[in-house]
Amino acid sequence: GNLPYVDAEFEHLPAMIPYILSGRLLTAVMPGGNGALAYLLIGLVLVAVTTKAFSGELLGRWMMVSTPMLPIVFYRLDALPVLACTFALAALADDGGDGDDSVQRSSLWSIVGGLAKGWPIVTAPLVWRRGKVGHSFGIVALVLGVIAALSLTPGFQSGRDFDGVHTETLPGAWFLLQRSLAGESLGLIEAAWSIYIDVPSAAIVIQAVLALGLLAFAARRWFLELDLLGQIAVAGAVVAAVLVGSPLLSSQFVFWLAPFVVFAGSKRSVVLYTAIGAVSLVLLVHWKLDEAWWAALALVRVVGIAGLSISLALDATTVEPDGDHRPARALAGATER
Repeated sequence: GNLPYVDAEFEHLPAMIPYILSGRLLTAVMPGGNGALAYLLIGLVLVAVTTKAFSGELLGRWMMVSTPMLPIVFYRLDALPVLACTFALAALADDGGDGDDSVQRSSLWSIVGGLAKGWPIVTAPLVWRRGKVGHSFGIVALVLGVIAALSLTPGFQSGRDFDGVHTETLPGAWFLLQRSLAGESLGLIEAAWSIYIDVPSAAIVIQAVLALGLLAFAARRWFLELDLLGQIAVAGAVVAAVLVGSPLLSSQFVFWLAPFVVFAGSKRSVVLYTAIGAVSLVLLVHWKLDEAWWAALALVRVVGIAGLSISLALDATTVEPDGDHRPARALAGATER
């Protein structure tokens, strides 16, 4: 049999099954069985649908920050969770985020995103801040419960079995650069459809401490009196901190931050994110793991993501004297707050 998780290796969460199945079916009818073209078409559709969540200056922001990432996203599977996250945020903006209908739609999109990639459940606390504690805990409990159950299956475990850390993480890029400059063996490990690198345990501890520091900085902002935009900015800061501390950091993961930057980021955050996206494109197009410049650029990108986490957290409380630093008090046509 080929049942995902049970007797077939499958590293993705359940909401990704229709995505991948659609890609395989479309590949079968493509000339020459062109799988890359099949997923390109699916990615185009998902990104086009995501664009519907924005209007006016927000649409311009979306086009600016997403354009460097599109060549990466079209050939990966991250367009779906980003779409779900975007609509979860936009739903709260429909009536200022306080209506039952907007909360229910946001909750549904949070679940879809969570069951696609996990991280979109960061939008659940925004529902909690609207007095819907049950909705918020329900989202988190459902998604984490499914992930916990899947972690017990052989197919899910084997698809995520690897040693070391990903080459594009903070410790991975650091030691890749150090060993490249010294002419030493890079210590690369191929596993779980990616390339990892063996690093000292102390480096992983330092990475974790940095990520926890970023999370703590964001958490301090969360407990202030924040409007919807401020809450979205903090949620984005949390996602960026998670990326800094993750043992796996692929270029397409940078796209996760796009909805938060578009909706609630300052001009500083928009420019920083766009630069990070451009660097990610260079890293992917010019894949040179054995060259020092590539490792240095990967290291710069991680530092940039850490900086973006701080920038978004600051965006949650910074308001210019002459008006809001963000593009609109009302997201996607919402009323003023």
